[in-house]
Amino acid sequence: GTLKFRFDLSGVEAVSDAEPTLTGCAPFTVSFDNTSTGAIEYLWNFGDGDTSTAFEPTHIFVDVGVYSVQLVASDTNSCNLADTSYLTIIAGLDSIFADFNVEEFTNCDTLWATFNNLSEVLGPSTQYTWILGDGTVLTDTGGFTHVYTSPGSYPVQLIIRDSLSCNQADTADLILTYATGFSSGFTVDYQNCIPVTAVFNNDYPDAESYTWDFGDGNTGSGLDPSHVYDAAGTYTVTLVTTNCGASETVSDVIVVPADPIAFFDDEPYAAIIGTPVTFTNLSQFANSYRWNFSDGGTTAAVNAVHTFNGSGIFTVCLTARNEFGCEDEYCRQIEIEFDGFIDVPTAFTPNGDGMNERFLVQGFGTEEFLLRIFNRWGELVYEGSDLFEGWDGTYRSKPQEMDVYAWTLRVKFANNRLEERQGNLTLLR
Repeated sequence: GTLKFRFDLSGVEAVSDAEPTLTGCAPFTVSFDNTSTGAIEYLWNFGDGDTSTAFEPTHIFVDVGVYSVQLVASDTNSCNLADTSYLTIIAGLDSIFADFNVEEFTNCDTLWATFNNLSEVLGPSTQYTWILGDGTVLTDTGGFTHVYTSPGSYPVQLIIRDSLSCNQADTADLILTYATGFSSGFTVDYQNCIPVTAVFNNDYPDAESYTWDFGDGNTGSGLDPSHVYDAAGTYTVTLVTTNCGASETVSDVIVVPADPIAFFDDEPYAAIIGTPVTFTNLSQFANSYRWNFSDGGTTAAVNAVHTFNGSGIFTVCLTARNEFGCEDEYCRQIEIEFDGFIDVPTAFTPNGDGMNERFLVQGFGTEEFLLRIFNRWGELVYEGSDLFEGWDGTYRSKPQEMDVYAWTLRVKFANNRLEERQGNLTLLR
């Protein structure tokens, strides 16, 4: 037989790198790349006293200095057991900062742009590259003028480099526009109570003309026009700006909120002296309220409860206010009596003509109410405890015959006075 031996001579190879660069400004954050082969364990020594066993660690070099970073990659089963790679990390102190501004002069044919260098640099070792967006690249230090003759948007970039700085390079960018993109929009100022006067403020004061569509069927012109909106709604306002023969259109939406509408229920129209009266608020588009009573009372409740301690006719006013400070007022009168009363009719005509369709007891100041109606055989055909409901002339959903019906009524008024009555009514069709 033949005896064969297999030898693995590939061994471990340690390979490392760093991102974004090997040189930066302290505190300098470095992410290390590990492309080692043949290893199963790793030990990083960052040269500042810290270590890591991660495959690809990230480390922050807090202090300024030059650091020798060591990666030991190992496998005890390999022929060479371990291998080491080294990186030099420089955490510097001095950085460079790119910055510039532009002074522009235009007419409809040409844009003259003067570029002023505002960069913070270390000195003559700094190099400059200007990329002017129209294919022109310059290495001036700044303070030069460049001419653009075609309308458009030009991305301008300044790149500064210095091998002596900790960040090596920096970049500043600016978009230069000529005869295009000149109108970026407008703002609008307006108070919120109808009629609303809106004042429009254009961001581009040098155009040849301005045409406005206010979104309500009206148009205008001029740099900063004003317009009155007479109704609540959402309006799309469009501005067409024309300059050097070119037109640009921008639109925005303004919302004119509805003014509050103050109103409260017509009931009760009368009440008894010394008893609490509830007023039901039916206002719209409001979030705060103020009630004023002609006897001097006030409240800010949504629904007011007020007690009148004298008799007579009183005025109740409700002021409704929205979140923008717009107000509306509604007033009506209420009669305050010494006592409540009831009035019972003698007939009704439930014939579908919309008039006198229900047998209704009239009155006010009632706290408890019970009405019963009987046919000629003593059969109870209606019983109700609501003063405002009344009998519609039916029993078990069937219209009753024209006839004379008996009724009984028991009422307790708000001042605890009890009254009982009985009588007859005639149903006519």
